[in-house]
Amino acid sequence: MRLNVDLERGEAWAGRNRVPRLTYTELRALVRLIRGDTVSRGALLVAAWPRRSPAEAGASRKVDMAVARLRAKLAKVGVRIRAVPGEGYRI
Repeated sequence: MRLNVDLERGEAWAGRNRVPRLTYTELRALVRLIRGDTVSRGALLVAAWPRRSPAEAGASRKVDMAVARLRAKLAKVGVRIRAVPGEGYRI
């Protein structure tokens, strides 16, 4: 399913279905994920929290919590975030 993100409005759509309200952090993570490749935890950390270093990803639960919230919201519109063992996440 195709995902569209409108950063100005803070909205995301999966086809004709609006994704439940996303935080700005979740939007930034989603924008990075929809590029189509597997995204490492470090890359997601930097995308969602630009002042962080990718080296902090291993010690930070922020990425895991943001992905969990994003997974729950995207599941409501039929989109799934997959964990790729040893690599990161992808839609």
